[in-house]
Amino acid sequence: MESIAKIRRLYHVEKLGFKTIAKALSLSKNTVKKIIRNDVSNLKFSRKSNYHRILEPNRKVFKTFLLEDEKAPKKYRRTAKKLFLELQQQGYNGSYDAVHHSLLS
Repeated sequence: MESIAKIRRLYHVEKLGFKTIAKALSLSKNTVKKIIRNDVSNLKFSRKSNYHRILEPNRKVFKTFLLEDEKAPKKYRRTAKKLFLELQQQGYNGSYDAVHHSLLS
């Protein structure tokens, strides 16, 4: 809220441009434009869900790997990279990031 007031003051009172305001406040030029043009009073950002549809056909295999690792001592558990390589051998053709993010959630 405070930075929105600063942006408006710099634009309307001090007559600075979008780029100058963005550099001064370490913001994106597009963010500054959005605040000034749309009369925004509160910025909200919502992240998309971490749903990876490409992993769904292999979800059952992935879960069995995780259940096996849960029983094993921490020293012998698979890393995300090892899980990814084993899933690839099972026919998974998605990205490493999908596997890594699924481990975190």
